[in-house]
Amino acid sequence: MLEFQRSLRPVAISGLLLVAAGGLAACGVFASDPRSVARSFWSAVEAEDFEAARSASTSTDLRRLEEVKRASDGFEASFGEAISNDETARVPTTFVDLEGNAFEFDTHLTHLDGEWRVDAALTHSELRQAAFAASLRDARDALGEAGRVLGEAIEEGAREATRAMRDALEELEGAEREGREL
Repeated sequence: MLEFQRSLRPVAISGLLLVAAGGLAACGVFASDPRSVARSFWSAVEAEDFEAARSASTSTDLRRLEEVKRASDGFEASFGEAISNDETARVPTTFVDLEGNAFEFDTHLTHLDGEWRVDAALTHSELRQAAFAASLRDARDALGEAGRVLGEAIEEGAREATRAMRDALEELEGAEREGREL
């Protein structure tokens, strides 16, 4: 019986280690799916924890990560489902600011040494392009609103001018019928 208990000990320890590793993986400690890595990267950038961001990315350049932080400052991120193959992945990412303005881009990842890492250069480039496109849309919308307001003002001015001309014509016709001059 004692021999049987000793032989079970390594199995029990292995089982406990397996359960513990599974628990850690579920908590994201060993996050290996692209979406979890993207979320970890953006959380680290948001917190200005550039060492953690660096460990989740392909970049070793602290300046690049600081640029990513400046470009993403003031936005809350949400993530779609990852689209991946064996070597690369992209995670649809949406940034929303405090006013509810949103823009979308992909967080790009590369599979290196058995781990997913955010391709900081490609993601930063796409982030800047998406932010620029969003600012152009905002400008277009603002100009569109200004154009609508201007158009309404011109329309109202035209209606007033038409009323004034109609009133003047009626007065002129009335004066003509009565034979008086204006």
